Amino acid sequence: YFCVIFYPILGAVLILLLGWIIALAIAAGVKTLLAKINLNQKINQSASGMSGDIERVISRIVFWFILIIAVVASLNVLNLTAVSAPFANMVDQVLVFIPNLIAAIAVGLVGWLVATLVRSALTGALAKTQLDEKLSHDVGVAPLSQNIAEIIYWLILLLFLPMVLSILGLTGLLLPVQNMLTEA
Repeated sequence: YFCVIFYPILGAVLILLLGWIIALAIAAGVKTLLAKINLNQKINQSASGMSGDIERVISRIVFWFILIIAVVASLNVLNLTAVSAPFANMVDQVLVFIPNLIAAIAVGLVGWLVATLVRSALTGALAKTQLDEKLSHDVGVAPLSQNIAEIIYWLILLLFLPMVLSILGLTGLLLPVQNMLTEA
């Protein structure tokens, strides 16, 4: 009698413990990998002085996703499918959404790369002209070439935004952005 009741509980606890250890290890690996590519610094630099720890956020998301999978497995060992079914459904939906998320990130990175390259080229090209010396110093404002380059940078990112929103299926956010770009 005790074996019939005790072994599933022991199995569920072992699966949960093993899932927790695996989640910790993979989350630490993800955070280390993101730290090696200096993701925080790159995002903070491109966001003009904003500070945040995106590496930590991504590693926490990975940790909790893997831990939820372990919880589903341990609940299934205990034959508590009524409790584990919503979690399993959530995991299925996330796994189906991951390719769209990867595609949206790729399009967003391409947009960011194009915007950054255009901003650098435009800043360099406008720095060679006498535009800044003639206009900025007399009026006492920031260099005009830098302002023009920043405007073009954000405009290019805005042009890539509908593609990212469309890939993610966020039509509620996509329609106002498309209407704004159409009117502009």
